[in-house]
Amino acid sequence: MNILEEYGIRHLSASSINKWMGDRGSWVAQYIYGIKGQMGPAVFRGSAVENGLTAYVTEANEDPLTFARRSYANDIFRQVHGEDFQCSSWQAEIEDICEADDVVAKHYGLIEAMLDQAKTAWDGEELGKPVATQIKTTLWIDGISVPVIGYADFVMDGYCLDLKTTERLPSKPSHMHAIQATGYARARDEQYASLLYITGKKSAHYQLGLDEIRETHADMRQRALGLQSTLRAAYADARGDIAKAREIIAEMCPPDVDSFYWNDRELNEARERITAWQ
Repeated sequence: MNILEEYGIRHLSASSINKWMGDRGSWVAQYIYGIKGQMGPAVFRGSAVENGLTAYVTEANEDPLTFARRSYANDIFRQVHGEDFQCSSWQAEIEDICEADDVVAKHYGLIEAMLDQAKTAWDGEELGKPVATQIKTTLWIDGISVPVIGYADFVMDGYCLDLKTTERLPSKPSHMHAIQATGYARARDEQYASLLYITGKKSAHYQLGLDEIRETHADMRQRALGLQSTLRAAYADARGDIAKAREIIAEMCPPDVDSFYWNDRELNEARERITAWQ
């Protein structure tokens, strides 16, 4: 029996495994009960800088900064209004939203400096033109009944590079980011993985070799096995009643209310819908 598919989970991802590591309650809310949180302006800023850098390194027929800003504006507009822009006045629209929301304005204001840093880092490292962008990867992990699917930002000659925008430059790659990057390397049988961190003032390029890939992959596997075993144990306790199994998992994995995975709206919705948390 494919226990993950019994719960309607047809694939995992690095982000889902990371969420299981970071806050199991948040994972249960999203993947067992379908309560998906809204992405914030910081996420849209990251996507915008990536889109701008993509336009730059692929020599697209579009100004990278304009493309990045429009990407951010459209993501924000879609979240506010539930649809994409229907007209060309996106600059006026995002300015109006920024006037009403300081957080949206803050991240919109970071795009230009971060994109400049990304372009400078790319040229300084002489990375050249990528082979492809946003390519889907599929990784099968021994003992896990569904694949781990991801999308690599940039496919280079023999490795994948993932772009991370942050307001504070890390001294080394975060473990969560390493799991994501090495997952691409394992899926594509590559010799190393690459992470490019960007702030508004600095950048850092980290490469993870075969030993780090093996070590991180082993940890990813253990986390995924733990996740799968938890679901199987709940299913067994519920004697095959999937609705009861969901309740048991919720009882086993209460939310960490101090976790960055939650905001008030999402936590209130989860508590309203998940009986075990009421």
